[in-house]
Amino acid sequence: MSKAVMLSIRPKWCEKIASGEKTIEVRKTRPKLDTPFKCYIYCTQPRYPHEDYIETDYPKPQFYGGGKVIGEFTCDHIDEYDDDTIFSFRHEDYARWNDFGLDRACMHPEDFQNYADGKWLYGWRISDLKIYDTPKELTEFHTWKKCKSCSKSGYESTACIYDENCMVPVAITKAPQSWCYVEEV
Repeated sequence: MSKAVMLSIRPKWCEKIASGEKTIEVRKTRPKLDTPFKCYIYCTQPRYPHEDYIETDYPKPQFYGGGKVIGEFTCDHIDEYDDDTIFSFRHEDYARWNDFGLDRACMHPEDFQNYADGKWLYGWRISDLKIYDTPKELTEFHTWKKCKSCSKSGYESTACIYDENCMVPVAITKAPQSWCYVEEV
């Protein structure tokens, strides 16, 4: 079993990733995986009206992934941004802002600080990006869950019919809130 990660990303950010403008994805958490690891991009359903647009623009065309997995990338490094880093940014300090990759994350220092909300942030670096010609359904991806027969009895069998960890592959039917572990395809 080779673990990968599936990220839920809004359409406007998927568009920036697909165009190569956004090469760092900033998140509040990180997986317990050593880099490099594979990430699948789940493009959420578009929201209308989008907060960046005025009402006269409604509905504004957006990048459309239609609630499907639109591509994949390799996360080859994760930057860690601690409180001192996050809250030392000022709008005028663009050189320092760019040193930390916020320009590549398509974030302004104020947005970065607001998103942090007093916690550490992690910058997942995007490399080897592949956008699929035909987006994939969520159900084409699998995660691992406890075997029902063993979990119902409250006993994890050392001789479970599925595997030594009493885990079974389960198709993903709901998009992850932020990200989740999946089986690498």
